[in-house]
Amino acid sequence: MENKKIKILAIDDNRDNLITLKAIISEVIPQSVVYAEESGQRGIESARKNNPDVILLDIIMPVMDGYQVCKTLKADEQLSETPIIFLTALTGDKQSRILALEAGGEAFLAKPIDATELKAQILAMLKIKEAAAYKRNEKLRLEELVKKQTEELVNANIAALNLLEDLNAEIEIRKQSEEELKISKELLSETESIGKVGGWSFNIDTMEQKWTDEVYRIHEVEISSSPSVDAGINYYTNESRPIINKAVQRAIEHGENYDLELEIITAKGNTRAVHTIGKADLKNRRINGFFQDITEHKRAEEKLKLLNRAVEASSVAVEITDAEGNINYVNPFFTELTGYSYEEARGKNPRFLKSGNHPKEFYKDLWDNILSGKDWTGEFQNKKKNGELYWVKAVITPILNSNGKVANFVAIKEDITQSKKILQELIAAKLKAEESDQLKTSFLHNISHEIRTPLNSIVGFSEILTDPNLVPDVRRHFSDIIVKSSDQLLSIINDIISISTIEAGQEKLVLKNTNVNSKCKLIYEQFSVRAKNNNTTLRFDTPLADSDATILLDETKFMQILTNLLDNAFKYISQGHVYFGYNLKNDFLEFYVEDTGIGIHSDMHEEIFKRFRQVEVLDNRQYGGSGLGLSISKAYVELHGGEIWLKSEIGKGSVFYFTVPYKLEKQDSNSENQIVNEITLANNTPITVLIAEDEDFNFMLVEELLSVSNFNIIRVINGFEAVEICKTNKNIDLILMDIKMPLMDGYEATKQIKQFLPNLPIIAQTACSTEADKNKALTAGCDDFISKPFKQVQLISKIIEKTNKK
Repeated sequence: MENKKIKILAIDDNRDNLITLKAIISEVIPQSVVYAEESGQRGIESARKNNPDVILLDIIMPVMDGYQVCKTLKADEQLSETPIIFLTALTGDKQSRILALEAGGEAFLAKPIDATELKAQILAMLKIKEAAAYKRNEKLRLEELVKKQTEELVNANIAALNLLEDLNAEIEIRKQSEEELKISKELLSETESIGKVGGWSFNIDTMEQKWTDEVYRIHEVEISSSPSVDAGINYYTNESRPIINKAVQRAIEHGENYDLELEIITAKGNTRAVHTIGKADLKNRRINGFFQDITEHKRAEEKLKLLNRAVEASSVAVEITDAEGNINYVNPFFTELTGYSYEEARGKNPRFLKSGNHPKEFYKDLWDNILSGKDWTGEFQNKKKNGELYWVKAVITPILNSNGKVANFVAIKEDITQSKKILQELIAAKLKAEESDQLKTSFLHNISHEIRTPLNSIVGFSEILTDPNLVPDVRRHFSDIIVKSSDQLLSIINDIISISTIEAGQEKLVLKNTNVNSKCKLIYEQFSVRAKNNNTTLRFDTPLADSDATILLDETKFMQILTNLLDNAFKYISQGHVYFGYNLKNDFLEFYVEDTGIGIHSDMHEEIFKRFRQVEVLDNRQYGGSGLGLSISKAYVELHGGEIWLKSEIGKGSVFYFTVPYKLEKQDSNSENQIVNEITLANNTPITVLIAEDEDFNFMLVEELLSVSNFNIIRVINGFEAVEICKTNKNIDLILMDIKMPLMDGYEATKQIKQFLPNLPIIAQTACSTEADKNKALTAGCDDFISKPFKQVQLISKIIEKTNKK
């Protein structure tokens, strides 16, 4: 490589870039010749003219971009294997890399170009090109060798058979009539010369020998009437002489014939392989026979053995058939590839390997080509003995006889199943990535719309509420709108947080005794007004008695599943009915939500449970939603050990089903109603609560929520102040501890307070709501955890519960 000039073609519409490239290449690869072109078309013309070793190709160019240039070059037979390295400033553009590889590019370098990396890439491409060229040349050479040696073998065998027939005929003629032998002597001499076969005779008593002219020619000695007594023996090699001596001796003593292949050294010093046959005629005291030069035959035989070893050891399948396509030979790799042994394949037409995945026209084109004497190259799918499908790249060559007729077919088949699979996987991955990008884009647009809609109401009506002239009823109406919009916004945020924790595998169940009858009734009441406004009949069915309807569930997640399904039902219905409830089936409760809405096409029954997927497309949306509800519901159902599915018909409606294990438990006496009653009783006993909160608005909200009961409130704005006040004020009954605060956060403050007041209840309050956040707070020493935003009853209930346990 060091002594050879490396031709490098650089194509870039920016002249400065070309100058820089030439300077870098000249420095790192001094033995290079650089051609520089400023447009794609001129670059193509230069490549065809100069046949470069490597092409450096910019992507973004006028008229014809780098992808088009690459495809044009790869379509050119002369340049199809020339490595192309794409150059671009778009370093993080994954799509550009995909398009570059699809266009046929082998590598991808980001601008500005690093000299070391450029040199490494160019040298690597040259190695790849050399390896590809070597492999291609070796393959062509092997194919040509197979073809040539096969023809030589066939022709040699035909010639040998013809010569043997002629020789036998001549011998028979000589036995029948000496006169006839003399008449045909000239013809025999010519035949001997062609077949390199000569006759001889040996008189046992006189030791006299007689040779035909061809025997003299084989020994490369002048033709004489009587060769010397020991002439024949002396020409044999040292290895062959004992063998022929023994054979002659046995013929003399016992009348045994012999048939040997030996070696001689001619009068001119050339080594030749010979075939000699001797027939003992003791009655006439003679040994007669013939002598044949089989040197060329032996060489052909050795070549054939070499070729046979190559074919036997080859990592491609080789099939040889007759003119009708029936198999005469297969190599071991054929068996390894297909599972069929030579005995199983012999005599069969290769159609027994058909996969059935190609049309009749495909095979017709193949046979039309090879029957006309042309080679056929292509790819097709076959079936193994075990039924497994595989792909091969095949070259089928017809072998013609001396009359120009097809005598055999030789098929070389390379297994390309894995490369096909990799290609299909790459295409599938590309399509999946494109679909994922589309879904994420659609989801972001959708979420943006869903968040901005309630935010618009909250911001707009909040501003209007500052008007002192608003009528109280109007003010109340606007306040209701703000509350509903806030709930809608909170629901969207909760969905996003939930899907994040689900994807991270952090979502856990918090199981407790839950009465599904009361929960169904509560959900019915929540949706009753919506059903009335929507002119829809709402009905629920709870067949179990209340005493049999209390089971272990994550109450919050169960309510969210049922609420999501009912919310979807009402979203896609304008009138009709919505029914929900459950049935006991074996060890599961099977819940259902039935509606007479728009229905869902069958090909979407699986898709809608995937995140970001909705029945509608973004540009034609009539209904709201984040596209996460069903995905979250499916995850929650599966966390419980159940399943979720649907039945639906377009225009007639849908029925969603889900199951949860029926684990019957006793009713928990510590119900929500009891906690609410405790809130009322707490009014008679003041509770001192330390609120650690640095945000004024958040503190004002908590202060307002606690104003309904008998609470004494103390405020600090960071963890350091919380620790100090707990050291001096022994009347604090409970701490509401914000997690994120300046100077010292809630985790550290909790750890320090618990060191000297281990029994003081601390409830962590934070805008973070994942299971990991909750576990971190509990590990720090907090006794409970409440997520912002929280309800008044929820907050007061937790305070009463923790202070009662103190």
